[in-house]
Amino acid sequence: MAGIGANVVIPALPRFRNALAGFRNEFGDKVLRTGMRKLVLSTKKDMQGFERGKIGQSLRIKIRGKGREITAFVEPGPGTYPLPSGRGYVRIKNFSPRRVAHLIERGTVIRRTKAGANRGKVTARPFAAPAFDLNAAKAEDIFGVVLHKAMLKAVS
Repeated sequence: MAGIGANVVIPALPRFRNALAGFRNEFGDKVLRTGMRKLVLSTKKDMQGFERGKIGQSLRIKIRGKGREITAFVEPGPGTYPLPSGRGYVRIKNFSPRRVAHLIERGTVIRRTKAGANRGKVTARPFAAPAFDLNAAKAEDIFGVVLHKAMLKAVS
């Protein structure tokens, strides 16, 4: 996502990784990916609750890497969406969520051109930061359930 990021520290993650150390690497990767996917899906749902517009509708998840370097993303999708013409001050024909998500998250000050023309201000409507904050607390529970299911599956 352009300009938006959060470095969420999950206190239980080192314990979770240590618990997986006894398993084969492939099994540990699969369990860790499952836990990450569940956590990111929960975050995505919360983000969509905060941002119900085109950006919220376009959100998607990606999980990359393996081993100790598994990274999960929630980002606006690529492409553009047509906007209805004649609605107030909207002068663009297409809207690209990926290009403006950071402006909506953090807002802007009043912007002016070199000639001094006022280009307006975007009021901040945070949707990513509150979603990350809500889900950081859920992470330990989510990973605990995933690890418990994986251990039961491994034993049986």
